[in-house]
Parts: sequence; structure tokens; C-alpha cells
Amino acid sequence: MAVSPRLELTPEEQQLFDTLLAASKQAGFPTTLRCAGGWVRDKLMGRASDDIDVALDDALGSAFAEAVNGYLAGQGQGVHSVAVIAANPGQSKHLETARMRVNGLWLDLVNLRCEEYAAGSRIPAMRFGTPRQDAERRDFTINALFYNINSGEVEDLTGRGLADLEAGVIRTPLPPRQTLLDDPLRALRAVRFAARFGFELEESLVQATAHPEIASALEQKVSRERVGTEVDGMLGGPDPVAALDLLRRLGLMHAVFGHDLGTDGRPGVAWEALRLLDLGLGREARRDLMAAAALLPVREERVPAAKGRHTSLAASLLRTALKWPTRSGERVEALHAAAPQLLQVLQEGLRGEDGSVGKESLQVTLGRCLLALKDSWREGCLLGALLGSPTDPAGTAEGCRSLVAAVGGWGLQGCWEWKPPVNGRRVMALLGVSGKEVGPVMAAITDWQLAQPGGSARECEAWLLTQTRWAPSVREATAPEAGDGSVEK
Repeated sequence: MAVSPRLELTPEEQQLFDTLLAASKQAGFPTTLRCAGGWVRDKLMGRASDDIDVALDDALGSAFAEAVNGYLAGQGQGVHSVAVIAANPGQSKHLETARMRVNGLWLDLVNLRCEEYAAGSRIPAMRFGTPRQDAERRDFTINALFYNINSGEVEDLTGRGLADLEAGVIRTPLPPRQTLLDDPLRALRAVRFAARFGFELEESLVQATAHPEIASALEQKVSRERVGTEVDGMLGGPDPVAALDLLRRLGLMHAVFGHDLGTDGRPGVAWEALRLLDLGLGREARRDLMAAAALLPVREERVPAAKGRHTSLAASLLRTALKWPTRSGERVEALHAAAPQLLQVLQEGLRGEDGSVGKESLQVTLGRCLLALKDSWREGCLLGALLGSPTDPAGTAEGCRSLVAAVGGWGLQGCWEWKPPVNGRRVMALLGVSGKEVGPVMAAITDWQLAQPGGSARECEAWLLTQTRWAPSVREATAPEAGDGSVEK
């Protein structure tokens, strides 16, 4: 990858930097302004970035933000509100940060700093530092580059950042073992950046990260929320399989997921199949699908939950080990539960892509899966097909296409939003059943509706009166006319 040592600024960025320099001059600050971190890296890689961090060598962020507003007011421009984010080491905010919007761009203003770590903590003691100290305390050389706004030059104070960016290498500025022990979260950040950019970890970093003491430190020193945020970036990123493979190779799977997931290759098959398909999944849906694929080895395991209940181990791991939202755990649990049923539909009922050949019971099975999965049904189709073709991406993709076509061919699209053709009050009047007996009847009506997507209320009532399971309550008479409580389709 070619890396230019000079940055091509957009007109908006140039205007922003001109404003900052003018504000600094007017306020009499001798400050050198430097853009730091991800914005510099991304610009050098030719990627758009709107996450601008400006490092100040001799001024507080809040004071400089006030100077910027003073300059803008003097120019007859609007004054922007400033959000001062207090130091919060638990969230990796170790010094005060001022955040404001200037010329349509957001920027964070913070001091150059150096850090010292105490034993047993990833929270460092912070103090003002020199540009070199600030560069060396960063996680990787590619994130330690500065853009000097005053001179218009890229500064590589570690001496390796530009070369590593060019070569596609993840390397720590200081010796990797101590860097990782100081903050074990950097091990996961290394994996995320490697997968995101297609980079390789430098060999000494690989050896340091793979040492058991790093996995132990990760479990002891890093909050599960921070771990979950990094895994979200991995599984929601451009190459989740590379991230999972690297976690496995480095011996970090148990430290991350709280469970040994073995060497299952199905996530790679799922990802390749997804690339062959056009399912229109959003980022969160893709992320949860890949989590479901990664957790397939524990699909059938259950663990105790609140109030004497049980939940799937997969959902529990997402909630406890990664602190992901409850909806993600519920989605993965539903995907795991539906996958074998969808595989059954695929293997026993479908003979072609149009879904035209199948048995009524399988159509109902497919519909029930859709009712459980709702908007996640396409991911369920892929996971079900994956169970049948665990080593074949093309076969998995083909099976998924067949299931998706069956949903359309059998008229089941959006079935989770359908209203029942006959409601509970009408069932009680029609069959003479009590309220507590209505539930099983309504479940049967749902199955009938899935088997007869275009069926009307009258047809459903006629069918109900033929069902001998409710014979004791059925009057030997002609079916009453559809009345209040029925819904014509």
C-alpha cells in the first residue's frame, strides 16, 4: 500500500486548520497544534475521516476552545458550544478533553501527555508530556503519527509509523510485552486493526500477545464492556473471520468469550456464503449473525437464568462476557433454535429454488421459524443452510437462496405481522370453549394461517368446526355466519 508523507486536506479541513491557527495567534498562545491518532492514519491511507483529535503542547483544551470561540465572535461568525469532558480513566479519558464543532467539523482538544502504569491496573497516571512521549505511549506506531498543523508536515516520532503503515504492520512503539501488560486491551485492539486493514502483527507482538500472562491480564484488568466494544468492532467490521482466527491463534478466545469455542470453521463458511448472497443485512444484523456462527459449538447448551429459568449458553456469554445488548443475545438464541428446523425444511421439503415443492407441515415449520425470528429470518436461513453445508460456502449460499425463495413461494413474507383471521372472542362463541382453552385453539389457527396464507375468516371458522379435538365443545350445526370478532382477509 502506497503511503504519502503529506496529507491532502479537504477544503473544509483546510478552513478548520486556518481557523485554529488564527485563533491561537490572536490569543497569544505559543501552542503547536497537532492532529493525532486515527485521523492522521486514515488520511495517509486515503480514507475519509471526520474524527479529528488535536493535541496541544502547552494549553488546556477548554482554554483553547474559548480562544477559538473568541476568534469566531470577532470575525462575526457563530460561537459554538464547548463540551468539556472531565478526566475519566475508566473510559480511557485520562485528561480533560474539550469537544466542539467548528466549520462543520467536530474536533477534540486535548493535551500531549505521557503515562505511568501502576501494578494491577490498566488505568495510568497521566501528566503533560512532550510530542515524543505522547507518541511512544500510544498503542501502535500507525496510531502514533502526528500532522503538525503549524508546519503542514507529518511527524513520525517513533521512526516506524510511516514504514509500518506502508508495509501493513501492527507494531507497538515500545517493547510489546510491557505495552500489553500496561493495558491488555491493546491485544484486542491489535486484532481489530489487523482485521480491519488486512495488516499483519509484527512477530514480537505476536509472541508477546500469545503468552498466557496477557490472556490472564485481559481477564483481570479490563472491564467486560471494553472487551465487548472491541469484539463489536471485530465482528461488525470488514473481516470478522480474520479477527476470530487471530483471536484463536493468539489463545485469546476464552479470555474474550468466557468459553473455549474450539477450532470451528463454520464462521468462515458463513462469511463467504454471505458474500455470495445479497441479503441486504445491516451492520448489527451481520455482527449478530457472525456471533451466532462463532457460538455454534455451544448452540445446544443451557445455563440457569433468573427466576429459576434457563437460557442458552450463547446468549449468556454475549450478555456477561461481552456486555452486549439483551436483544443481541435473544437474537442469537432464536437463530440457534430455528437453524435445525430450517435445515429440516431445506432437506425434506425443497426440490428447487422456487420453493414450489414442499409439504404443508414443512410450510408451517418454516412459518413458525419466521414468527420466532421476525426481521432476522434471512440470517436464520443462512445459518440453517450452514448446518447442512458446514464446509461449503457455495452450498450454504445455495441452501439459503432456496429457503428465501420458499418464503416468497409459500407467501410467508411478513407473517409475524399478520393478524389472526379469527380472534379469541369469536373462538369462544364459535366453539363454546372457556377462556383458558382459547390458547391452544389460537395456536392451531396460527398454523392454519401459515398453511393457508390467503385463507379468510369464514374458511378458518369452517375448518375449526371440523376439528375433532374440540368435538366436546362443538355443536352439531351449520357453521354460524362470520360476525363480530372475525377478520375477513
